Amino acid sequence: MASSQNDNNNKIAHPAEAGVTIYYWSCSLVLLAPSLLLDRPASPLCATLRIACNEPYTIEVEGKTLQTRASLVAPRAGRKRVTAVNSDIALFYIPIDMPEYAALKKKLGKQKIIDLPFDDVEAFVPTIRKAMVETLSPEAIKGLVKDVVRAITGETGEVSVPVDNRIVRAREILDDTPLN
Repeated sequence: MASSQNDNNNKIAHPAEAGVTIYYWSCSLVLLAPSLLLDRPASPLCATLRIACNEPYTIEVEGKTLQTRASLVAPRAGRKRVTAVNSDIALFYIPIDMPEYAALKKKLGKQKIIDLPFDDVEAFVPTIRKAMVETLSPEAIKGLVKDVVRAITGETGEVSVPVDNRIVRAREILDDTPLN
């Protein structure tokens, strides 16, 4: 699968034929892929959580490089490269400014990237693998995100402050809007 690799020219043939699975809803998505290669600058507006069910991946964020099986990257942090070959990787886009993700935002603090202990998320590997080959219900995939966040932070993510009705309505409109 990999062509020549050296320090100046890390070229890897992308296994696009293997395909990806994407679950999306307002402000969030979960992308699942056997391999994931990113070799360009990116600064997503959401925090990104990656979990490798198989092989570890390498990620470069703001000059720091990790080889890991689980990481959390801050919103707008500059990602330069992600190499996850045969990783069976799950990529979660999480809007940590939303009240239900306050614990995740607190855990991240001022850090740009956190290398997470794989033991904290290992229990979710069977569900991630299942979601790669079967279509999970919206409740199941959102439950997976909630459970992973709880495992990482130790907090439930329950919102103690009511969300303004205008925000609730805006989320509903976004939920009903086609991705295209």
